[in-house]
Amino acid sequence: MSISNISNSAGPYSSPTSATSNNTSVAPATNSTSAAAPIPTTATSSPASIVTLSNGHSMTVIPGELKSVMPLTEAWGPQMFFQADSSKNEKLTSSEFADQLKRIGVSAETASKLFKTFDTSNDAGLSVDEYVAGIRSINASGNTMFSDLMNSYSRSPDGQIDNAAQDNFLKQGEALATKYWSSRS
Repeated sequence: MSISNISNSAGPYSSPTSATSNNTSVAPATNSTSAAAPIPTTATSSPASIVTLSNGHSMTVIPGELKSVMPLTEAWGPQMFFQADSSKNEKLTSSEFADQLKRIGVSAETASKLFKTFDTSNDAGLSVDEYVAGIRSINASGNTMFSDLMNSYSRSPDGQIDNAAQDNFLKQGEALATKYWSSRS
C-alpha cells in the first residue's frame, strides 16, 4: 500500500479513545471512514498531517507523537469477537471459537488448545478482554493467524480489500467495539 496524498492541518484530534496525557494512543477503527488505519490522538494541539492511502482511506499522523501502532488485529479484535459470538452473549464458548478459526483452516484440536491459553479466567468462556489479549499474545509470537482471520472478513478471495465486506464487518461489531474501547479510555 502506498501513500498517495499528504495534506497538513492543525488542531486537536479526537477519537473513540482520546488520550488524557501527552502520550499517543491509537484509536481502533469502528467505522468505514477510519477503517484503514488507527488515528493517533494527543491532548495537545500539534500540527498534523492527513495521509491518504492508495486504497482511498485516510490516516491522521501527528509528527513526533506516534510512538507505536496497534495492529489492526487488536484494534478490530472486538469486531472479530462479535463475528464468533453466535449467541450474542459477549462470551465465546470453545465451540464458537473453534468454529471461527475453522474459517482459516485451524483444526478443532489446535483451536481447543488455543482457547485454553486465551481463557485466563478459567471459566470455560472468553470475554472480549481475554480475546483481544489473546490476539496480542499471538501477534507477539509472530504468528499471523489472526491477520489471516481478519482478512477473511475484509478481503476478497484474491486478496484485495473488499470495501463492502470490510464496512459490513466493522458495522456489525461497531457497538461492541465502541463499548470495549470506551472502557479503556
